[in-house]
Amino acid sequence: MDEIVIDPTSTKRLGRALDRDARRRIDDALASMRNTLSGRRLWHVNSASASGGVAEMLSSLLPYAAGAGIDVHWGVIDSADDAFFEITKRLHNRLHETDVTADR
Repeated sequence: MDEIVIDPTSTKRLGRALDRDARRRIDDALASMRNTLSGRRLWHVNSASASGGVAEMLSSLLPYAAGAGIDVHWGVIDSADDAFFEITKRLHNRLHETDVTADR
């Protein structure tokens, strides 16, 4: 597994896109997350560092978590077989309550 470097980013960058109250709510949510996860390391693991929805979300959101002082890491699995992807697809579908009959 390869670890992707996450450069911490401040939510101040969002100042032009969000009003003050919206940015405060994000900062409050990040502070709550930091307090909840204090002393813990949060790992996100997926199969790609670019392209695809998960990689796009992680690359844009994790820097804000890191910037808020959350010990966040991103690992990319460099080789996985079809059985691995079958299991992860099943977990995804069950977590999101999508059609679980499609993965049987």
